[in-house]
Amino acid sequence: MNDNALELLLNKAKKQEEKYEWLQATKLYNEAADLALKKRAKFKAAELQEKKGFCFYRAAFQAQTNIEFQRLLKKSIQAYQKEVEILEGKEVDNQTNIKHANALIACMRSWLETNPTKKKKMLEEWWSIEKQLLSIFERDTDLYSVGKTCNDLVELSHDMFFVVSDYTEREKMFKEATGFAEKAIQIFSELDEEYELARAYCFASWYYGFSGTFFEDQDKIMQLAKKCHDYADKALEISQKIGDAWLISRSYHSAWSAATFFNMDPLAAAEIGQNMLKYGSITKDNFVMGFGNCLAGTSTTGLFIRLEDPDRQREVLKKGVKMIRKALRNFQIINQIAGSSMCYMYQCLAFATLAQIEIDLESKQTIFENTTKIAEEAIDVLKNWQFFLTEAFQFLTAITGKNTVQMNLKNWELLWN
Repeated sequence: MNDNALELLLNKAKKQEEKYEWLQATKLYNEAADLALKKRAKFKAAELQEKKGFCFYRAAFQAQTNIEFQRLLKKSIQAYQKEVEILEGKEVDNQTNIKHANALIACMRSWLETNPTKKKKMLEEWWSIEKQLLSIFERDTDLYSVGKTCNDLVELSHDMFFVVSDYTEREKMFKEATGFAEKAIQIFSELDEEYELARAYCFASWYYGFSGTFFEDQDKIMQLAKKCHDYADKALEISQKIGDAWLISRSYHSAWSAATFFNMDPLAAAEIGQNMLKYGSITKDNFVMGFGNCLAGTSTTGLFIRLEDPDRQREVLKKGVKMIRKALRNFQIINQIAGSSMCYMYQCLAFATLAQIEIDLESKQTIFENTTKIAEEAIDVLKNWQFFLTEAFQFLTAITGKNTVQMNLKNWELLWN
């Protein structure tokens, strides 16, 4: 094998990654892995299979349909399985790499799973293996791998945070995840590694956005709220310097939490949501586009309170609903239940608000009928997800209780039971 040929392929693959052309990159990594195997450079071939698996994973989030999403994720799993197969056939000890590949297989499978119990089991398997690896890297004083593993644990635990069974588990996870993030920040500040440092700030900020859920002491909440805000700013500063649209978009996600939950600034939150969507659209990633649409739409609907003209209020509410519906389509493609739950609730809130400002009684009734349809769909989607179903029930009960127009509460009660 000509090393120049391999280098040429890898350079081409890297350029495709930089353009977020993940599917094109998989073809180049596959060709490169085949070249490495022909030369019996098995460790290199395994490394390239892992890169191929990652690219299929990212390509899956660009899918146009859920079927395509599943197909590409299965391709990712196959690439990681091929990595394990190559490594198991080598004479040298590759247990660390094999463990990491098996962890990634569990993580990819969790995205395919729509049953919360099975999804939780797969995520727990991934979480457990990655924590074992973290201990190995710490023992070997491999600082880069320690920091990178911490970042992976924090970033990829997004779904796990919502499938854990109770408040105590969620609180434990919050503390673990923020601890990992702080460790990554310290390591990558010392190593002067900007991309991973931006990731650490970004996902630490996202977790600190939940501080009000786990602490009662106001001084503690304000301290962590400041971290949420400051870390989001640092993540944005570094990611914009690097020019990575995906990381910029994720950093705006964290900044939205600070603007919404701590600064209470819906205008700033709406602008941040639009920026998240702007950069997310560059990546064509349904996760970041979904949250961009959802958060921008949610904040846009919240702007109605600043307007006095009922026609302008209707305009912003309808604009927000349109974006939230786009977000729901993004989330349905990638089995994103947490995002879907938000979309259902905030659509209902927007419709309930429209009903409040609507004068015509017939129009009010039509709006309520639409709200009921959305709620029925939400129940069907969330019926196995106790955390989201309970949250949705409480949220929508509060909405209907605040409406100035009487609804058929008996029907709502039957609906939610």
